[in-house]
Amino acid sequence: LYRGSEPIMTDTPDEIRDHARFMHRSNGDVLIAGLGLGMVLQGCAVKDEVKSVTVIELSPDVIKLVEAHYKAKPFGHKVTIINADIFEWKPAKGVKFDCAWFDIWDGLCTDNLDEMAKLNRKFARICPNKGSWGRELLLDRRRREKDAPWNWRRA
Repeated sequence: LYRGSEPIMTDTPDEIRDHARFMHRSNGDVLIAGLGLGMVLQGCAVKDEVKSVTVIELSPDVIKLVEAHYKAKPFGHKVTIINADIFEWKPAKGVKFDCAWFDIWDGLCTDNLDEMAKLNRKFARICPNKGSWGRELLLDRRRREKDAPWNWRRA
């Protein structure tokens, strides 16, 4: 999927690898922020260990693009897609998730780390296992950016 001439959502092998660890570890009730093309949704929903997948997606156009495809799958009964801003959305009282994946950014930059931390805090009480697309890479990048260029090469 493109915004202008820039790809913002893909399902390439590299993209799949970026999310594979979360999809492999997902279980129980799963929360996903950012529907994208539905790759993470499908990777979780096909698993017997996953009871439900709730996806929060800001763009109604993205939902229109992919929702019917995933609802028609044999695992469609497990899937709930909600058009909302993950920073504003609140689950019903008493709802908890076993794991969550936050993938709402078009690209990776260290500015995303503040939003990742905000989402981790927001869902801390209702979800013990959370992750964000590219977080480890961005943490490393931030450490390097803080060091002067002549310092980060020291071993």
